[in-house]
Amino acid sequence: MKYYILFLLLGCGLNGRSQLCLGNTTQATAAPFDPNWVYGCATGTSCSGGTQFSNLTVCEPLTAMDLCAPAPSCGAGTNGSDLWFTFYASNTTATINVIQNTSYVAAIQAFSGGTDCALLTEIGCGIAGGPSSGAQLLLSGLTIGELYYYRVYGSSNNNSQLTGNYCFCGSTGISGIPLAPNLKLDVTAEDESARLYWTVSEGANVDHYDIERGSDGSTFRPPDEADQHAEPKTTSSWIGSTDGSNSTAESG
Repeated sequence: MKYYILFLLLGCGLNGRSQLCLGNTTQATAAPFDPNWVYGCATGTSCSGGTQFSNLTVCEPLTAMDLCAPAPSCGAGTNGSDLWFTFYASNTTATINVIQNTSYVAAIQAFSGGTDCALLTEIGCGIAGGPSSGAQLLLSGLTIGELYYYRVYGSSNNNSQLTGNYCFCGSTGISGIPLAPNLKLDVTAEDESARLYWTVSEGANVDHYDIERGSDGSTFRPPDEADQHAEPKTTSSWIGSTDGSNSTAESG
């Protein structure tokens, strides 16, 4: 896994999405969760201000569930029209909240595991109490920074209630970008240079670090790349001159 370290990390984040059709019927084309989807409606009481989605046929023509993944442990009849999403845990607990804007019995199934669909393990399943009540899935025991998958689908014996429009207002503890687990940063001045120290926790799955520097808070460039081959819980550092002409990466 690769992480990025930026000096003056400002204005970072995912762009908002306005499409009603996101996700797909397979895990391989799952859409990453975007925090902007719930901007303006974080209370989870309505879809007002949030991005709305649809699993209607125009968005998801394949009504059959993705059979590669484990079957849902919750349901109220026929399951179908599933759309897939991914998220990185930003807390050890998370809430995935789905609010319907139409008469639609929504359900949520979450997974842990690798990119191979057949290796996924269900970690939670939740279904709406009816076609006009929201579906909420509470997850616990998550690993911060780990990638998880979930799908939203319809579950009803009434075909007209298998599809509809919905939003993720009220969802918490999930992010669309990977988080470095317990990454600690410190910077000290050394004459005309700056030394950046960072320490990661034990078990951090880090391949290497990309370091970028900038002076205006919006434009960054890589002065050097620091490869991390040290054991977990060790401290690495990078030192560079103020103009970026000389830099050295170290680990210990």
